[in-house]
Amino acid sequence: MESIKTFLDTDVILNWLCKETTKEGETLWEAPYEILKKAEKEEIVLYTTLINIMEIRFVLRRKKRWTKLEIEEVIRDLGEIDNFGIIIPEETDLITGFNFQASHMLDPFDAIYLSVVDKISLRVGLFCTHNFRYNAMIKMMEELGEIRAEDTYKIDIGAGNYTIYSVSGDIQKIPIDIVREYEQESCSICPDFTSELSDISIGSIGAPEGWNTVIVRTKTGKKVFEAAANEGYIEIGKEDKIPLDLEIVKKLSKIKKNRSKKKIENRKKYNLKVPF
Repeated sequence: MESIKTFLDTDVILNWLCKETTKEGETLWEAPYEILKKAEKEEIVLYTTLINIMEIRFVLRRKKRWTKLEIEEVIRDLGEIDNFGIIIPEETDLITGFNFQASHMLDPFDAIYLSVVDKISLRVGLFCTHNFRYNAMIKMMEELGEIRAEDTYKIDIGAGNYTIYSVSGDIQKIPIDIVREYEQESCSICPDFTSELSDISIGSIGAPEGWNTVIVRTKTGKKVFEAAANEGYIEIGKEDKIPLDLEIVKKLSKIKKNRSKKKIENRKKYNLKVPF
C-alpha cells in the first residue's frame, strides 16, 4: 500500500526543533517527533517546501536568536531525515501560486503551498477567524502589548482577547476588535472558518479546555484519524463525558461567511478583485 504523503508546516517543524512547551509544561514537540519516527519507519512520507525552510531559518535567527552555525547545521540535518522531502517550487508552481493569490487574495506563502497541493495527500486545517503577517504581528505586539517578540513566550486567542505571555510572566490582553486592524486584508473576505477543503479540520472552539473539536471530512481523513486513535497518538473523548458544542462552531462559521460576503460586495462596488 502506498505510504500516506503528509505536509509539515513551519510551526510543526519549529515546535520539534526548539523543543517547545507550553507555560503549563505540556510538550509541543513530542507529536512532531512521533510523526518523524513514523517517516523513518517508512509508514508515511513527509514533505515541506523550500519556502518553509527559508521561513524556519528566519524565525530561528530573528526570534529564537540561534547562531548562523546552529541554524545551518539543523537545516542540513532536516535534509538528511529519511522519507522527508523538501519540495522546490517550480516555475509553473510559482505562476499557479501567483494566479491563486490574484483570484483569492491569499497570503503569498499560502498561495505557493496550494500550488504544490497535488504533491500532498493529507490536508489538516485549523479553525481560523483571521491571521497576521509576521511584521504586522510584531508591530501589534510591541505597540499594543508593549512586549517585544523576543520576550514573548506564548500567544493565545480566545474569550474576545489576543493574549500575549512574556517570558518574565507578564500577561497582556488586547481586545480582538482592536487586533483586527492588524489582520491580513485577505482575512476580511475569506468565508472559511473551519477549513472546509481540508481532510481534517481542528480547533479549540466548541470543546472544553484541554480538548479540540475535530471534523473529519474525507475518506483519507477518516483513515488517518482512526489510525492515530488506534495507535494511541490521540484520545477521542466520549460525548457523555466531554461535552461538545457544535452550535458555537456553526455560529462563528456563519458570522465569518456573512462578514466576508459584505466585504466582497463592497469591493465589487469599487471594481476591486474578489475571490469568487
